[in-house]
Amino acid sequence: MTEHSCGENCKHEEHSNQFTEYIQQELQVLTEQIQYVETNLVQLNSITLALNALKNSKENEILLPIANGIYIKTNCKDKNNNKILVNVGANVVLEKEIEDAKNILAEKSKELENNHKELINQYTETVNIINNLQERSH
Repeated sequence: MTEHSCGENCKHEEHSNQFTEYIQQELQVLTEQIQYVETNLVQLNSITLALNALKNSKENEILLPIANGIYIKTNCKDKNNNKILVNVGANVVLEKEIEDAKNILAEKSKELENNHKELINQYTETVNIINNLQERSH
C-alpha cells in the first residue's frame, strides 16, 4: 500500500516539477519580451530627441545617431523644408513633415508602453504562481 501511495505522490511531484519548469520558461520569455520593448522605447525616445534637435537647430550641421550612443556629424541640406523620409511599414517609405513623424513615433511609443504594462502584469502573475507552487512544495 505504501508503494501505491508513493507512486501517486511521485507522479504528482513529477507533474508539479514539470509545471514549475514550464512556468519558469514562461518567465524567461516574458523577461526577454520586456527587455525588447524597453529597448524599443529607448530607441523611439532617441529618435524623437534627434527629430527635435533637427527641427530646432539653427545650423545645418547635426549629430545623426547611428547606434546606441554613437553619432556622426553631418550636414543637412534639406533641413529647411522640415521633411524626412519615414518607413511606414512593408518597406514603404513616405515623405513626412517632422511633426507628423513625431506623431507616428508617439503612437508607437504609446502602443509599446501599453504592451510593457501588460507584460509586467503577466510577469508579476507568473512570479506569484511560482511563489505559490514553492510554498506548497515546502
